[in-house]
Amino acid sequence: MERRAVLTSGAVIAGVGVAAVTLAACGGSSGSSAAASPAASAAGSAAAPTGSGQIAKVSDIPVGSVFAFQDPQGGPAFLLQPAAGTFLAYSGICTHNGCTVGYDEGAAEFACPCHGARFEAATGDVVQGPAQQPLTKIAVVESGGVISYA
Repeated sequence: MERRAVLTSGAVIAGVGVAAVTLAACGGSSGSSAAASPAASAAGSAAAPTGSGQIAKVSDIPVGSVFAFQDPQGGPAFLLQPAAGTFLAYSGICTHNGCTVGYDEGAAEFACPCHGARFEAATGDVVQGPAQQPLTKIAVVESGGVISYA
């Protein structure tokens, strides 16, 4: 292959990679874009157990932590265990403009990187606009050490 062809191919591949990262940061449905948020690093990243409706094992979510997963439609979502045996789950999609939120551990809030909306982790309620609606709750249950969709 000629040097010019190699350089052109490399530039095209690099451009596609930059476009993919940009789209993901602007609210794509990839769960990995939530991890791009500065405070989302506290979210778990282990794969959910295999099987119908299962999200994670209880052991994947220590008390006080957040576990990132994909909802049934493939969108980003978060599972929390705020107190022993209490499990909450929310969509990771901001209700303002559809961007993917991240988890701010220090504030115990979900934060939208696009327009600054913030949501209380314990309830999903709006703490700071421009969002007007809370994060969408996902009904979950724990049985036999596994968290599943209710």
